[in-house]
Amino acid sequence: ILRNLKIYRNLMKTLMCMFFSHFKKTCVHTRRSDFILQRFYSSDPVFIRNALIYLNGTTEIDRTKHRKIVIFGDDQEFMKGIFNLSKDKVNHMGFLADYFVSKNRPSDDLIYSKYNCDTVLISAPRSTFGFWMGYLSKGNAVYHMDITHENKEFYRSRSFNSNDFFPIPWITLDFASSENKTVVER
Repeated sequence: ILRNLKIYRNLMKTLMCMFFSHFKKTCVHTRRSDFILQRFYSSDPVFIRNALIYLNGTTEIDRTKHRKIVIFGDDQEFMKGIFNLSKDKVNHMGFLADYFVSKNRPSDDLIYSKYNCDTVLISAPRSTFGFWMGYLSKGNAVYHMDITHENKEFYRSRSFNSNDFFPIPWITLDFASSENKTVVER
């Protein structure tokens, strides 16, 4: 029985990889629970939605490509509520995508990232798990919320260098301003 179970599991993994290989996979890392308690900047659904709009392009060709969005994190209800949808199709953001909420163990999420994530969005910049998910990802195209977003004055007064936290090729994103929630590169 165990041998058949292993064969079945490997077959399912192979079929899923074949099915998903035709789509661009964007992996979104979220972090809420302890970050809220510690008063760190935690994942914001407005940032996530607007960052996905930014990442998925502004040209007609980019908007017509089908996407797979996989959401990882520590708060299942938050992750399910990011798009406020009962269906799997996310098309109200200007592009077509299927989204999936991971229910895997953290170690399985890292393995998934290594073999499947073309792009990683880290929505909680202080998350070390998010860092490793991006670092180990298949595509190593990593975008992250600006770590200074929550308290720019504090970081500026201390000669803070964000390159000490994130590899230089990774792209920093933030809201255009406190009033304008459009996501832009920093």
